Order: sequence, then structure tokens, then C-alpha cells
Amino acid sequence: MNRTLIITKTGGTTGDWTFKATLTDDGAFTSIKGAQVPNQAAPYTGGTIRSAVTGLMTGYADFTFTASKLPSSSLVPRFENDHGNVPADDTSTWYELAFPAHTTFGGTGIGNWGWTYFAFTPRGLEYWADTASNGYGDLAGDGQITG
Repeated sequence: MNRTLIITKTGGTTGDWTFKATLTDDGAFTSIKGAQVPNQAAPYTGGTIRSAVTGLMTGYADFTFTASKLPSSSLVPRFENDHGNVPADDTSTWYELAFPAHTTFGGTGIGNWGWTYFAFTPRGLEYWADTASNGYGDLAGDGQITG
């Protein structure tokens, strides 16, 4: 997956800067056979993935926030591999990685966001959408990837 983070200073003064940021993701994924399906709402509750499939994903998040220091692109990690563990850095605060230690943050933080996954499976094209505006991917209409 490729992740792009763009931070724009929108105002403020020294020690109390205001920013907006946009994060975009694009890449590929492989499902894990036997893992729970992503949409756990009815009628998918308790369902598991039948076979490992590979697909494409895209995503985005918008942020508005304040920070006591200015960002530096050299602070954002170029690579991260969590080897299936809980990620070390949460997407909802990813923009904070661009700021030096001891920066104080405020404001709204993450606003609108969404990720969509598509896979060709033995059943045909399957998709799942996980967004801030669709029940966080747990509505029947949000789709499902079962493999």
C-alpha cells in the first residue's frame, strides 16, 4: 500500500498553528482464509472468509487540527510492516508523525474518511466499503468480501 500525507498550514501564530491535512492510500490486499469477514453486521455476523483472495483498495482521510510546532516530512516513516499485529501508528492520528516530539495537538482531528476494497473471488467481484458515512462498513449495503 502507498500512503500519501499532505499537510497545509492554514493560519495561526507561532506556537498555535492551524492545519488541514489529507491522507490517501492505494494498494493491494490479500484476505486471510478463516478470518472473520470485515462486515460483521447481519446477515454477515460471525461469517468467516472462505478462501484467500487478493484485491485492490483505496482510501482517504481529511483532518483539521492545531499544533504547537511546524511539521517536517523527514519525520514520517517511509515503511511500516506490522506483520499482522495491531499497527504501531493509528490512521486517525497519522498526521502527528510529521511533527517533532512534544508537539501539542488540538482541534477536530480526523473528519471525513473512507476505504473501499475490491476483489475478484470464485463468486465474482466482491467489495466492501468502510466509511465515516456508511455505518463504518457494518450495513448490509456496505458489501462483503467472503473469498
